[in-house]
Amino acid sequence: VRYTSDGRFIDTVLPRKSRFIKQISSGIIASAMDSLYFSFNGGREWVYVGASLPTRVVNKDTTRAAVGDIVEAADRTLVAGLRGMMVLDSLDNPFDSIPGGIVISTNSGDTWIRAGLDIDTNAYVSSLHRTSKGTLLCIVSDVRIRPWMQSVFDGAIRRVDALSLMATNFLLEQSDIYRSTDNGRSWQRVYSFLDRPSLGATDIRFADMPDGRVIALHPSFGIALSANDGQRWSIGDPLNVSGSLTINDIVFTADGYAHLATSEGYLRIRVENIVSVQDRQGAVGNLQAHTLRDGTLRVSSDEELTGITVLTLDGQTVASVNKPCFVADIPTSNLAKGAYLVIGTTLRGVKRTLIMR
Repeated sequence: VRYTSDGRFIDTVLPRKSRFIKQISSGIIASAMDSLYFSFNGGREWVYVGASLPTRVVNKDTTRAAVGDIVEAADRTLVAGLRGMMVLDSLDNPFDSIPGGIVISTNSGDTWIRAGLDIDTNAYVSSLHRTSKGTLLCIVSDVRIRPWMQSVFDGAIRRVDALSLMATNFLLEQSDIYRSTDNGRSWQRVYSFLDRPSLGATDIRFADMPDGRVIALHPSFGIALSANDGQRWSIGDPLNVSGSLTINDIVFTADGYAHLATSEGYLRIRVENIVSVQDRQGAVGNLQAHTLRDGTLRVSSDEELTGITVLTLDGQTVASVNKPCFVADIPTSNLAKGAYLVIGTTLRGVKRTLIMR
């Protein structure tokens, strides 16, 4: 029995350490480190689902693969990235490995099988992302550890266990972005980050921008952007943040702001800094918006919309539709000329597009 600092009872405590917790679908919450648990009832009860994950056997010890991230594909396949590593000897030659790469489950985590043979089975996969079009992206790093480092301390040689996470025990050879269009079964490398920084740079985060682009936040290298669903990437600064500031994670909210977790704390930036007003109109995912001859804004989707919101670039709501529809005509005669962000909500998520009038 455990309690919080102010005396509230904690009704569920997992028996193993947890490195991350994530709502991976409407009915599944995942908690994982070296053991993977799912909750199907909002965290009240947990089920161990890691029994079929790859293992590493050393003498009499058996260790399950550590999970870096999990995402649900468009066909409801669960795709997990494992934090694998190559183990080196004292001469930096490979002699062992920790299981990594990609595994998938088609039965809500009951069993896991290898997938993505284009990715090494000892690769360190830290982040998975599903774009608005259903494409999957992941970050794959080549992490190598020296199992025993020797150093002189008070005239004696001691051995330091690499798993103590000492920075000098790790080598990061490369970090790449991979892309899958078949729900995680196969993957193609589409971008390689150029520098080879510390281990912390393997925890690269993805995010969808309001204008439809996808960004990958690299802690030491910068921001990679893709405007075509992850097919091609380039380095840029869409957030207009310069200097030595490191961006670790980002969230975009419908009120017109980008919220950043950085090396210097929390920052908030207006959306107009990251939306290009040169795009006259467009479509993101299955959401389309265009202006009719009489000035009416027509918004349509091949997936039923549960609501539509039209925003100015500083986050002010100027029009909305609050009923289910596939097509909606919105009067815009009272709106000034300029750029507007159109947000359509579906049961599966949020779609955005930019319109000029």
